[in-house]
Amino acid sequence: MISVTPYGFKIFLAAQTQAIRNLHLYTESGELSEHGYVPIPIQPSQWSDGKYPEQVWEFDSGAPVDVLGYYVTDEAGKLLYSEAFQKRNEAGDIVDAPMLIKNNGDRIAVGLNLTLLGRG
Repeated sequence: MISVTPYGFKIFLAAQTQAIRNLHLYTESGELSEHGYVPIPIQPSQWSDGKYPEQVWEFDSGAPVDVLGYYVTDEAGKLLYSEAFQKRNEAGDIVDAPMLIKNNGDRIAVGLNLTLLGRG
């Protein structure tokens, strides 16, 4: 595990929140491309204390597809970070939990939250 000082977190957060990024959804075969999906631009001015407002996609109907998670790219399209969708199973373990899209009006919401975990 990496320990980050409060100063280091401040620098990291500034780097993430000073330029437009793009929020994408991914499937087993790459970026989602069906159901009327488009990536969402992340505006620097919307960040507050390491949190970005929840972003919601609402989809058109189509062939069922499992969405595995989200990822964020920089302005050049280079991958910055990603996260798989997860949930707790009956045993309390955290497991991957794809979200199924198939119906008109199905929705996926993602909120970004950068958190200082370590202290140094």
